[in-house]
Amino acid sequence: MDRKEDALISVIVTAYNVETYLDECIKSILNQTYSNLEVILVDDGSTDAVPEICDKWMEQDKRIKVIHKMNGGCSSAKNTGMAAATGDYIGFVDGDDYIVPEYYETLLTCLLETNSDIVRTGMQRVDEDGNFLSSVIPKTATYNSYEALQCLGLDDGIFIMNSLSLSKKKVFCDVVFPEGRVCEDAAMAHVMFCNAEKLTVLCGDLYRYRIVSNSIMHSKMSVSKLDIVEALYNRFVDYEKKGYTELLLDTCNIAKNKMWMLATIPFTTREEHLRKNEIIRMYRYMYKNTPAHKSIQCKLCYMFPRLYNWLKVVFKR
Repeated sequence: MDRKEDALISVIVTAYNVETYLDECIKSILNQTYSNLEVILVDDGSTDAVPEICDKWMEQDKRIKVIHKMNGGCSSAKNTGMAAATGDYIGFVDGDDYIVPEYYETLLTCLLETNSDIVRTGMQRVDEDGNFLSSVIPKTATYNSYEALQCLGLDDGIFIMNSLSLSKKKVFCDVVFPEGRVCEDAAMAHVMFCNAEKLTVLCGDLYRYRIVSNSIMHSKMSVSKLDIVEALYNRFVDYEKKGYTELLLDTCNIAKNKMWMLATIPFTTREEHLRKNEIIRMYRYMYKNTPAHKSIQCKLCYMFPRLYNWLKVVFKR
C-alpha cells in the first residue's frame, strides 16, 4: 500500500463563465486537510472574469496550474486537464461546485485502506447561494469491476458523476470524453469500471453540487440532452463486444426511460431532425439486440417512438 503522504492528487477544475462561484470552488480545494495536490484550472474559453480569477490564484499558490483554451465544452476541458495531470490519483471538481475540507483526505484514506482503484461518495445539492437543498448519501459497499457495471444498470448517479470520486490514474488510461457532447461522465463510466478491479462506495455527502439555473445540465430541454441516449448506445455496443449480454437489457431500459425527451424538445432545424432520427435509430438497435424480457413500454417505444413520447407527456400531467 502506498504511503498516503506521498500520493499526489491531480484535481481538475473545469470552468466556463462561472466567475460568481469560482473563488469559493478554488478556496475549498486549497483548504483541504490533505495538501499534496496539483490543481489544474481549465478555463474553457470563458468570456467573463474566469481567466483573471484563474491567473490570480496561480500567482498565490504554486500547486496551481492554469490552462486557457478555446471553448470546446466540458468534455474538451476534461480531456485537456487529464492530459496535463501528473498525479497518482485524479479527481474532478466543477467550477461552480465546492468540497468540504476533509474531502480528498477521506477519499484517499479509503482508497488506500481498501486497495481500491476508485472511491465514490455522495453529495449535498445546494442552491446558487449555497443553501442546502437535499442530500444523496449512499451506503458503504465494495464492488468488483463487473458488479460496478451492474450498478450502472440501476441508472444511479453515484456511479456516474466523476466529481464524486477519486481514482487511480490508470483508470483513465483509455478514457477520452466525447467532445461536442454533454453527459460525458455517463459516456465514460463503463470504460472506467472496466479498467478498475475494485470500486468502493463510501457513505457521506462531502461534495457540494450547486444547482445553477443557467447551467447546461439544468437548462431547458434542447437537442443536446439526447446525448445521453448516444452514451447508452455506445455502452451497449461495448457490452456486446465484451460478451456482457446480461447487462444489455438494463442499458436498453435506461435508454427507453430517456426517450421521453423527444416529445419535449422543439426540433426546428434540419440538423435537429436528423439528430432525432439518429437517436431513434440508436434506441431501435438496442431494442432489437436485447436478448429477452422486453417490457411493453420498450416495445411501444421501438415501434412508435413519437406516440410513446406523446403518451409519456400526457400521463405525466
